[in-house]
Amino acid sequence: MMTNSEKDTGLNRRDVIVAAGALASVAVLAPKSGSADSAGHDMGPKNTALVEAALHCVKSSEVCVQHCIMMFRMDDISMRDCIAATLEMQPVCETLAKLAALDSAHLKAYAKVCIDVCGSCEKECRKHADKYKACKDCADSCAACIKACKAIAA
Repeated sequence: MMTNSEKDTGLNRRDVIVAAGALASVAVLAPKSGSADSAGHDMGPKNTALVEAALHCVKSSEVCVQHCIMMFRMDDISMRDCIAATLEMQPVCETLAKLAALDSAHLKAYAKVCIDVCGSCEKECRKHADKYKACKDCADSCAACIKACKAIAA
């Protein structure tokens, strides 16, 4: 159950945990400034745009899932394909953010998978985007993540 402060900010515990994990990965991998290992190297965080796009997808999808559940509680099951695609996309984008933060050797291949999964989610959410802001925001986030993935996967 969301607290009033979580409702006000749109954040929930999962968003905070995912973001903290991605930031911790970047912090652990980044060398300390002035260290011998970083001398003469640009060792700043890589793939920042991709990490942000993936985490935005996760955040938007949480709102979409909450909306779908609300619809189910009103005996409206028209969102069943939307929630299925969204719930499938969430762990994929969480992992994408981690792999991007780590600058994983598997990132390029994984980004291609993410393009497909986000494409499915975007397609389902677009069906409801004219009617529900949560679906539009999720679809837009997926489109942005796909664009960021294509830049990496190219």
